Amino acid sequence: MDTKDFFLDAAISMDLTTGTVDIEAIAPAYILKVPIVTDDSDMIILADEFDVNVYKALELMKLMLDEMLIDMRQIRTIESYWKHIRDLPKNCDGDYQEVFSEIPPS
Repeated sequence: MDTKDFFLDAAISMDLTTGTVDIEAIAPAYILKVPIVTDDSDMIILADEFDVNVYKALELMKLMLDEMLIDMRQIRTIESYWKHIRDLPKNCDGDYQEVFSEIPPS
């Protein structure tokens, strides 16, 4: 509980829009020294401030691809779906190209 309050106070003082659900993810990750997965800019800023390792969704998919848990067809489908519902992570096309070395699907 103290850690959650600490992160909430930090988010407020940093003028971030990080909410309680975000804090519920960052606080245990900080305590347990495990990474979190998020594409939320303010959450990334807060996590970086306290050295919590962050993976963006595309970076997690790359790890899953490398471990053969998913394939590129599935990744392309997810990317296309995000575009279809107009819910792309920030800088998604640039991140996609950087992570997968190919032009993102349309």
